[in-house]
Amino acid sequence: MTQAAPAEQMVENSQDMRWMSYGWLVIGPLVFAVTAATAYRPSFATLEETALAIVPFVVLVATIVALLGPLGRVGLVTQQGATVVAVAGWAILMLDNDDWSFLTFVLFALCFSAGPWFGMALAGAVSIIWATAWAVSGQPTWMLPIPVAVFVVGALLALTITRTELTKQRQADLIVQLTRTRQELADAERTKGILEERARFASEIHDTLAQGFTSIVLVSRAALRNGDTERALISNESTALENLAAARRLVAAIQPAELDTASLPDALDRQVNSSLPTGIESEFRVVGEPRALNGAVEVTLLRAAQEALLNIKNHAHAQHVDVTLSYLDDVVALDVRDDGVGFKAGAVHDRGRLTGGQGLEVLQKRAQSLSGELRIEALESGGSVVSMLLPAGS
Repeated sequence: MTQAAPAEQMVENSQDMRWMSYGWLVIGPLVFAVTAATAYRPSFATLEETALAIVPFVVLVATIVALLGPLGRVGLVTQQGATVVAVAGWAILMLDNDDWSFLTFVLFALCFSAGPWFGMALAGAVSIIWATAWAVSGQPTWMLPIPVAVFVVGALLALTITRTELTKQRQADLIVQLTRTRQELADAERTKGILEERARFASEIHDTLAQGFTSIVLVSRAALRNGDTERALISNESTALENLAAARRLVAAIQPAELDTASLPDALDRQVNSSLPTGIESEFRVVGEPRALNGAVEVTLLRAAQEALLNIKNHAHAQHVDVTLSYLDDVVALDVRDDGVGFKAGAVHDRGRLTGGQGLEVLQKRAQSLSGELRIEALESGGSVVSMLLPAGS
């Protein structure tokens, strides 16, 4: 389980709310137009009639602004203020002509979208205004409970939707917490494994190299006292050869920390992003299908990338760097291209010593030891390309 699941769920819920808001943005003005055609008879004969002719436009604008709230176009305070203005304007129109009651359903949706408790209070006010307007207009008494019934049904639906959304949000938060806890446990297990590996290597070094060096020291001291140097040299050579073989076995078993917790493409991607200054644009891409490689091959490719990037950082004055890892049929290739000043004649083998890195000469020897090769090319347009090709089955 990953953190993508709750994120996708939250996005899906947000999309549902957005589509509902878009729907009301279409339905609201349509209902308003039908209601206005039924109840709106503009007249500008007096100041009061002029005001009544302007109020519907105020209600329409406020309704549209309030419906933009769930879409994130306006803040909650603006949405609530627009809702209050729309309800107040509608109340004036209702008390003048109860045909404006057709707009009530849009206002209910408007109120409940402005927050559960705030919306509940406004929706209650809308029901009271609705019932009052019907009572003033002389509607039958049996119709007066209708606004109350609509308010109760709307309130129950609004509370149900609100509780459902809160439950979904809590579930998403819980999934995120569980995922984070699982990741922490995985990190703890990985750290434990690293510590155990370090302890194993310490034990191996103590039992092999340290013991061998101690033997060499003791034999040499004994030879100095007894004068039996030939026997001491023979013994020390044998011990040194054994230590050398043990050291090579240990080195072969060690891989960089970058490859402990990530694949080669991921490790190279992180290296490209972390090695270069922010002023240099960089791009890393993988060509072909990534596959498992020999540990020595992955280590050599990673070291080649580190050295090339270090050279670019300290000497190339480049603006853009492209790093490509290519998985071919029998060969895996790493290309590091920059648009800097390129390599100067005779300076290729000296840069490693200058940068404090492994050195391109050392990398070339490592590539040759794996039956591969290291290529360094200066481009005519400026810049350089460092390429390492290694057999995929080395």
